[in-house]
Amino acid sequence: MEPYEKALSISDDEENFEEIFNLLTKAHEQKDYRATYAIATWYLNGKFVKKDLQQATNYLELAAKNHVSESQYDLAVSYEEGIGVDRNVNEAFKLYIKASLNGDLQSIYEVGRCFYHGIGVNQNTDVANTFLSIAEEKGITE
Repeated sequence: MEPYEKALSISDDEENFEEIFNLLTKAHEQKDYRATYAIATWYLNGKFVKKDLQQATNYLELAAKNHVSESQYDLAVSYEEGIGVDRNVNEAFKLYIKASLNGDLQSIYEVGRCFYHGIGVNQNTDVANTFLSIAEEKGITE
């Protein structure tokens, strides 16, 4: 079993967090960017490790560059809200687009929201409504 899958298989047992973290680190070193994203979330939320937004951002950026849609979404939120990075709505919008193209359903809604309100992109309610309708078809309404 690969380190990432092994970490997932024991992730319900929080007493094994050190082993899980070691497995995720090993998977990250093997360029399994799903593990890179998982480590980022630990630092982002302070789960089992000290909250460290700079570390979180570094891991998010690496996973995002390697097409992990969840990482692209979380990094977009970080840029939109200025969490661990300077606020940059243009970069946030670009990342929402990438995440939606990589299959992140929430990002489809966020692209529509950005078009609707003109966040990081010129306001366009027609395009916004298209994205928001697609998101709604997928069960995402906010």
